[in-house]
Amino acid sequence: MPEEIRGYCVKCKAERVIKNVEINWAAGRRVAKGKCPVCGAAITRFLEKHAR
Repeated sequence: MPEEIRGYCVKCKAERVIKNVEINWAAGRRVAKGKCPVCGAAITRFLEKHAR
């Protein structure tokens, strides 16, 4: 993926680059799901509805 997706890790309490990103749809919105590279916790981030 050329663009890094960042999300907030609640375990580290910091913004991190999401590793092993999977982009799906949930509740009518695009969602990026992956793992924190530091602690391995799950990170979920809602994205824009339409990719630009």
